[in-house]
Amino acid sequence: MYELSLLVATCGLRISEPLGLKWRNILWDRGLVAIKQTFVHFNVQEGAKTKLSRSRVEAPKLLLDCLAAWRKETMYAGDEDFVFPSVKLGGTQPRSGSMLVEDYIRPAAIKAGAIRVENGITYDRDGEIVKRFGFHNLGRHSLATFLMDEQ
Repeated sequence: MYELSLLVATCGLRISEPLGLKWRNILWDRGLVAIKQTFVHFNVQEGAKTKLSRSRVEAPKLLLDCLAAWRKETMYAGDEDFVFPSVKLGGTQPRSGSMLVEDYIRPAAIKAGAIRVENGITYDRDGEIVKRFGFHNLGRHSLATFLMDEQ
């Protein structure tokens, strides 16, 4: 899911935030994504995770163009539809973050050489054991590291 990965990475979102995203929450004309609900443990919850979480984030043009193209492809493109729906569940719920990691993110990270798995243990490029790997590493950690390096 290129679109979901791009959204997480460019906006620094928690995976629960884009999974809860509906098309009406993308403010195309203002270049913003409004976080109105999250998807946690297979439940849609109103609002962001914490009071400190931003309710709106800037969306770069590249991301908006990518999402617009995705909206033309998906069968769930109505304003009340989830941006990343579970086709298996008829669009009534978003896709599962953990399944997306196992099906797409982890294989892509292995192929890119970012991580390797030996005897069921995941290692980073430096040979350090990676206890958890998923969207959190991709978005919040990577973006924060990049922004800190830019200062």
